[in-house]
Amino acid sequence: MTATPFFDGSTGKYQRNKEFASDHPHDCGHYQNLTFSLSGGECLILLDLDNSIISPFLALCRNKKTPENGSLFVSGRPLHKAGRLFAFIDEKPTRSNLFTDMSYLDNLCFLADDRILLFWSKRRYRRSIRREYLPLLGPVIDAPSLTGLYPRDLYELVYHRVLLQNPRLVICVQPFAGIDVYQRLRIIQLINILRERGIAVLILAVSLSDSLQVADRLLAGKNGRILREIDRADFSSLDSVHISKE
Repeated sequence: MTATPFFDGSTGKYQRNKEFASDHPHDCGHYQNLTFSLSGGECLILLDLDNSIISPFLALCRNKKTPENGSLFVSGRPLHKAGRLFAFIDEKPTRSNLFTDMSYLDNLCFLADDRILLFWSKRRYRRSIRREYLPLLGPVIDAPSLTGLYPRDLYELVYHRVLLQNPRLVICVQPFAGIDVYQRLRIIQLINILRERGIAVLILAVSLSDSLQVADRLLAGKNGRILREIDRADFSSLDSVHISKE
């Protein structure tokens, strides 16, 4: 992946190969001094120990609130100007990120018009994507709607649509919540595919679950502040109970 110059608000300098940073967004919700950055292909967990961080952070990312101080950047662009350089995968995304009445293929292609001019007016573009993704998704790609499809097919659709979008950052909200063991293993594989493509992955979580299997770093936060930063090398000795009491 070609490294993109990235502005690090904490130093006032441009760095390379940084895909996302939060620079001191004070007084939005309940958190303060929340400063971190991700590089391309890196996975970071933001562990919210008391539900004081995720909701206001998502409000910022979705432009529902603005920080009184500080900024969010994706590949050097302010978040509100980043467009489809970043993507969301919501908690239980098969309910919130997909369109039930649209075909499987149209759901897959939903964000492709940002990359290909006049995408929806040219059938050959969709035929080309179908040929590319049929070996990956199987015959379900021809389903006329999402009604009655298996959850595994819907999760495949969610993550492959993001792969087709090819953003610089993906924000995953509790990706392992409410799913079975098989699907957890598959989501671990899909997140790793995102990382192999050079996409930065930010996991917002309220419990560790299976997230440590894909993460490079963990930020544990409470009362709106970051308590600890933990590198992957130290995950094996991680005591989530102890963290929650800090």
